Amino acid sequence: MSTDSRSLLSNDRRLRLAAGVLAVALALTAYVTASAADAVTTGLVLHRGTGQEANPLFRPLSAHPVALGAVRMGAAAALAYGLHRAYPAHPRLTLAVAWIAAGSVSVIAVRNARVS
Repeated sequence: MSTDSRSLLSNDRRLRLAAGVLAVALALTAYVTASAADAVTTGLVLHRGTGQEANPLFRPLSAHPVALGAVRMGAAAALAYGLHRAYPAHPRLTLAVAWIAAGSVSVIAVRNARVS
């Protein structure tokens, strides 16, 4: 194999890697943004008294909105960081989990907004 073909393969691989990194960054940004929307809409629902925290892990923090938001966003950041670290070894799985998480949390945030 000539040096030029190695260089082309190397460039092609770099482009695919860069595209993958961009894709996972977009998916994780969507997930964290959806988590923030969920935290805000949950806070509104709790403040107005039109609903309650459905997640049993976060329910004890319902009376403390700042703590609830901080813990929720900490959990979202931890998951995003874990997915970011897992991406090189499992790129397809990481992207699938990130987009599924972003979609499901978005649905929850929209539901909260309708309830509030």
